[in-house]
This record gives sequence, structure tokens and C-alpha cells, in this order.
Amino acid sequence: MQGNASISGNQSFSNGGGVYMETGSFNMQGNASISGNQSDSNGGGVYVSSGNFIMQDNASVFSNQSVRGGGVYVHSYSSLRSSSFTMQGNTSVSGNTSSTGGGVFVQGDFTMQDSSFVSGNQSGNRGGGVYIDGGRFRISAGLVYGFMVDPPSLRNTSSLPDGQALYINSGTVQRGTFNASGVWQSSGNLSSTNDTIKVENGVLVQYP
Repeated sequence: MQGNASISGNQSFSNGGGVYMETGSFNMQGNASISGNQSDSNGGGVYVSSGNFIMQDNASVFSNQSVRGGGVYVHSYSSLRSSSFTMQGNTSVSGNTSSTGGGVFVQGDFTMQDSSFVSGNQSGNRGGGVYIDGGRFRISAGLVYGFMVDPPSLRNTSSLPDGQALYINSGTVQRGTFNASGVWQSSGNLSSTNDTIKVENGVLVQYP
């Protein structure tokens, strides 16, 4: 999927309002977009059952809606059935809404690289930006915005005060920058984050 291609205005009564990935690889490039889709279950924009979903070069997932994973839902990871989502090169997941995990809901493997952004998403429960539920989140570059940044349109928010930017129910987060307040750890592990929010050996040592 590339250029100005778009997937928009669709509805699913199950998983994957815009795209349902059973297996294989799905690449978004250029100005490709997935927007305005709705799922009555998981993955308003994209549901990754297994396989690899890759966003590159200005691709965007925005203004989608679901129960979990308003933008993208990455299913459980195992040695027999792997699922992954990678953001590279000025890509964005923004303006999506869900009950849990407004931007991205992660049970599999989620990686952010280059100038990638998760912003302006909303959760009715926890994890306005990203919700980790037994998965692995690796961020080498890019930003997950919290609820105290300006302009307000960038803010990931949730109705409950814990985990506006990132909520870790269980799983692992490795490296990265989380802009402004909004990280909450229920269980799991945080390591080597820096800048505004700093975590060392799973212990929060700096909080604005």
C-alpha cells in the first residue's frame, strides 16, 4: 500500500475495522493512510493476528475506533505464532479512540524507530497512547506523547489517570522517550528510558 492510497470508512462487527491480517506481511509507504474505520471488537484501523505490519515514509493510521486498540491491535506473541508492528520514518498513529489502548494495544511485538509518533489518541479506560498486555515494546526513536504537552492536540489521554501515554499491564518496554507525564506500570519491566521520564531497572527514578 503506497502513494496516496487509503482505506477508510469501513466497519467490522469483529476484529479489524480497516484491515485484518491473518498472516504474511503488510507494508504502508508514502502518504498511505488508514482512517475513519470502526471495529466492534479489536483493532479499529488494523488487527494483526500474525505476521508483520510495517509503516514507513509518512504513512498514517488515524481517526479509527474500537473496543481495544483504536488504531492498531497486535495479537499475542509466541514461538509458534508471532505478530509484529513496526513504525519507521515520520509515521504516525493519531486521533484514534477505544475503551483500552487508544492508539496501540500490544500483546505481540511493537517497535518504534526514526521520527515516528503516537499522539492525540484517547482511551476510555487506560493507555491513551499505548497499552502493553504481555507484549514487547521497543522504542529506539520517536515519541509517545503524554497529557501535559502543547499543543493539546498531541496529547494521548485516558479517562483513568494512570497510563495516559503508556500503560503496562504486563510485558516489557525497552529504551525510549516518553514526552510529559503518563506512564504507569502494573507489572512487567521498563528499562533504559530517558529524558522526561527515566526508568532504571524497572524503577521509576524521574517523573515531571
